[in-house]
Order: sequence, then structure tokens, then C-alpha cells
Amino acid sequence: MLLVYLRFQINTITMKSLTTLALSLVIFMLSTLPLSAQETQFNNRVSAGVGALTAPDLLEITSSFVTIVISGGTVYSGNISSTGAAFLNYDHQLSSSVSVGMGLTYSRLTRDLMFRIADEEIKAGTGSSDYYTFMGRFNHTWLKSEWVRLYYTAAFGFTIIHDKAEIEAKYKPVDNSDNSFHVAFQLTPVGIEIGKTFSVFAEGGLGYNGLVAAGLSYKF
Repeated sequence: MLLVYLRFQINTITMKSLTTLALSLVIFMLSTLPLSAQETQFNNRVSAGVGALTAPDLLEITSSFVTIVISGGTVYSGNISSTGAAFLNYDHQLSSSVSVGMGLTYSRLTRDLMFRIADEEIKAGTGSSDYYTFMGRFNHTWLKSEWVRLYYTAAFGFTIIHDKAEIEAKYKPVDNSDNSFHVAFQLTPVGIEIGKTFSVFAEGGLGYNGLVAAGLSYKF
């Protein structure tokens, strides 16, 4: 009887020891999991950047070509220059993959107003167009890792265009300006963002922010 009792006590102690050891190992493993496994969720994003080859740029080049064709090369725009786009965006996260927001964009175009008589090119004056653009934004993240995010963006709104023309005195002087409203958009099928709280991004698309764009963002 004594031998049976001792075996029972030994088995009981062994089971308790194994159970305690197993629980200790589980607790230890859980405690060593990296905190980064629980991804920090940011609700807001502010971004600023610059873009090139905007929709107004492409439209200016196209309209200048059409004017040359229609006028037979006697009237055209010369020395077309663009500042490109400068933009500021704010986005609010609705879910882990969807955010909405608004954006402000500014760009400026300048040109020489030219005409041709015989083989002589004459500069009649200068013209400029300032674009003040406001758009609502929809963003969808389609691939995300700890440091890299791939996304697309669709933005729609309106732009206020301030046009100004200055014609030299000897060519029937004109110095006037005009304001107009037009629909604005930006479609960005490919965007990449690298970073966490502070990030850099690059985008390829079509619209008022440019055919290509890049900038910095901050999440909070």
C-alpha cells in the first residue's frame, strides 16, 4: 500500500509540474510577441506634393496645336511654361482600406501670344492662366505591409480659372482678365507610399495633380 501511495503522489506531482511548465511556456511565448504585430491604426492623413504634366498642361499643348492647324500657322502660342501642380490633401480613414477626403491644388500656365506674317514671327503680347482646384477624394488601399502601401485614388471637383491677356500697344492694346469655372478631376490608378507616421509617396495618373506626382505625408 505504501508503494502504491508513493507512486500516486509522484505521478500527481509530475502532472502538476508538467501543467505548470506548459502554462509557463505559453505565457512566455505570448509575452515575447512583438508589439508591432498589432498594427497602429491612423485615422487621419495629411499630404503635400508636386505634380507634372497636369490636365491643363496637356490641354494647352493640344489647343495650341489645334489653333496652329486651324489658322494655318498664322496664330499660335509660344514659349508655353507651366509651374506644374502644387497640392495639399487631407484624408480620413473609414476602414483599414478605404479613406475619403478633400484636396486643394494650384497651377499656373504662361504663354506668348504669337502671330506670323509672311516669314516673320511677331509677339503680340503675353497670356497667363491660374488654376485654383478643389476636389473630393476617394482612396482605396489594395496592398499593404508594415512599411509599404499600394493604393488608387479618384478625385472630382471644380477649378476656378483666372485668365489674363496683355497685348502690346501697337497691336490694338488689350489688358483684360476673366474668371471661369470648370469640372476638375484626378484619376490615380497607381500610388505607392513608403513609411509609417511620416512617409514619402509617388503617384501615376491623369488629372489636375499631374501625370506623375510625388510628395510627403503625415499620419495621426
